[in-house]
Amino acid sequence: MLIVHLLVFFHVAFCQTLEERLKSLPDIISVEKMNNNSFFQEAFKILVKQPVNHQDTTKGFCPQRIFLSHLSYTRPVVFITEGYGGNYADTDKYLNELCPILDANQLFTEHRFFGESKPDSVDWKQLTVENAAADHHHIVQLFRKLYEQKWLSTGISKGGQTVMYHRMLYPNDVAVSVPYVGPLNFSYEDQRHQKFIRKRVGTKADRATVFDFQSEVLKRKARLMPMLEQLCKEKNFQFRVLN
Repeated sequence: MLIVHLLVFFHVAFCQTLEERLKSLPDIISVEKMNNNSFFQEAFKILVKQPVNHQDTTKGFCPQRIFLSHLSYTRPVVFITEGYGGNYADTDKYLNELCPILDANQLFTEHRFFGESKPDSVDWKQLTVENAAADHHHIVQLFRKLYEQKWLSTGISKGGQTVMYHRMLYPNDVAVSVPYVGPLNFSYEDQRHQKFIRKRVGTKADRATVFDFQSEVLKRKARLMPMLEQLCKEKNFQFRVLN
């Protein structure tokens, strides 16, 4: 009887399709098959259920959009942590440069409260380093059930920041981290930028030219703004400002 049970278990485990295995994972809201590029075998758009506040689930839950490009269960995973929206990964053209180098699977994560990764009502106080890192930790824990080989995390700019914060708070989630251009902000308004631009960018003459141009534009604002608004209308440019 034990042998029969083991045979049934292995049959279910190894005969399921990847899509079926993804749907069987806890906290998976939806799984949508995508076109994959020639490097990968399959690709999926997935929504994962995440707590708005990982320390207080009474605050509710929100979806987090991720994109899985599958190569092999026996290959490592390149885990990309974006710092903003993830629309650019919603295509079979997207391929992180580390995947061909390492012959690895690709798992891309949109940042909380951006793109499709938002609750119905956004409480911006919950957009913290700790909650974002906990999002990434949750995703690693879920998908490690499918991919047991080495994991590598990577990201660019603010995505590079998320790589570092995730690695700092959950050092055992990945074996290696590759943050590209990862700045570290010391405050909400980091004054280092202004000092760098005033003293270090270009030459003194270059900086004076840019300053003169900006000053002239501001002096002519009343005439230039209607022209800018007309251009935006013609090009259908839209802007979203958060108060």
